[in-house]
Order: sequence, then C-alpha cells, then structure tokens
Amino acid sequence: MKNDDYKDVLETSEVEEKRFTGAHMFALYASLKEQESGEGSFLEEEERKNARISERIRSNMPGFSLKDRQLSQAAWTLFKITNTGEGLLSWDRISVPTPSELGVDPYCASPEEMAQTVKSAALFLGAGDVGISRMNKSYVNLQERGKLVIFEDTEKPAVTEEKFVIPEKMKRVVSLVIPMSCDKPVKFGVAETCRSCLACAKACPTRALSFEDEPGESVKGPWNNPGHKAWFEDSFKCFQYWQTVGNGCGICLAVCPYTKTHWMKS
Repeated sequence: MKNDDYKDVLETSEVEEKRFTGAHMFALYASLKEQESGEGSFLEEEERKNARISERIRSNMPGFSLKDRQLSQAAWTLFKITNTGEGLLSWDRISVPTPSELGVDPYCASPEEMAQTVKSAALFLGAGDVGISRMNKSYVNLQERGKLVIFEDTEKPAVTEEKFVIPEKMKRVVSLVIPMSCDKPVKFGVAETCRSCLACAKACPTRALSFEDEPGESVKGPWNNPGHKAWFEDSFKCFQYWQTVGNGCGICLAVCPYTKTHWMKS
C-alpha cells in the first residue's frame, strides 16, 4: 500500500513532513510559562494549584473528594512506574518461547492469516481494537523520554542508555517482522464532520481548539508537528486549564460524536 493511500482525509502541506521531536505539553509547559509570566511563575502556580486541591478535598467538593483524587492519581501509576522498553513495555519478549526453543518449525501462513492471528490474539488479551499498517518513519518520534529513537539494520529491537533501536526490517505497525496484510484506509466522513461539527471547540473552556472551517498549516507551538494540514490545538491554554482545576480535563473527548457508541447510526 502506498503512502498516498493515507492522504485521503486531509492533505499534506507544502512544509516538508519530518519526524517529530517528541516534544509535548507536559515537558514544555514549565519553560513556556516562565517565558510568558516571569521566572518562577510555574512553581508558584503549582503551589496555588495544590492549595486549591487541598481545599476542595476538605470541602468534599463533587469530583474532588479524597476518594476521587486518589482514584485519579492511581490511574497514573503504571505511567509513573514503567519506563519505555522495560517491564510491561519491554521491547523484548518476556515469557513466550520461540519455536526453536520449543524444538519445532516456525509457523507459516499467508499474510492475511498472519494478520488475523495477531488481531485475534490482541483482542483476546484485552485490546479494544487493533489495526495493521505499513511503517511510516515520519510518524515515529525522534526521541522518547530523553532517548533517541533510531532505525538500524539490526535483527532485534534494543533499548540502551542512550537510544531506542527499531530494526529497519520492521515494516509494519504493529511492529512485527512477520509478513501480514495491512488494513485498508476506511473513509467514514470524519473530516467532513469536523468541518461542520465544532462541538469540541464550542465546549472547550479555554478556547484552545480551532473554530476554522478548514484545516490549516500553521502550528500553534512546538508541541505540534508541521508538514500536514490539521485543526491544530493550543496545548498551552489547555494545560493551563488543567493547572487551574487541578486535574485533567477531557471535555473535548466527552462531547466528540466519535466517542459515542451510537455515532455510526446517527
């Protein structure tokens, strides 16, 4: 399948598409806040946020009770204790033996059957959905958690102190070497809906989302990757609201028709 097959929803812009640095609002916010409001303002903002959270817990404010707060923090546990490439996020197999270790021949099947086997296994193990597409390097961040992400002519993926290594022979995502048939792009009107819906933009408390009828090429900050047309968001405004309420937001996701189970019928 050609890369052009993926460009049927939104066009790429004249800016050259390139691998993204991996910068995101969590990492950028403190420095951007200090540039805008003066040195030390982020730490002061954190102190004010924590004071608001404590007061809401003491007053048993709906959505901010101690039970609510602890449950919210518990949801971050796996993210905080697991490093990419380690434990549950290991790039190496953890417990499944290879065919050679079992003394049998490798399993051979058509790409279509291989793809269906991988999908069935993922769903059986708890995935909500799974798809397979060809590897596009421009969609892979240049770095992850302070380490470079590089492609090398090697047999196995690897994680070192300095880098994550993806073998050049891995041509598919899910990142497996075995030949699998790729899913075809599905046109279901998402771009057309976004042009006329605006539910997320209207509901956003900070007006961080675009009200434009058409996607544009101008990014809002270093958290956006240029090279394609999109309705780029202002993540600085978004995260600033998170700081104000003392928790994540997610209103845009809640009002989006594509997060509803009945969207295909309507």
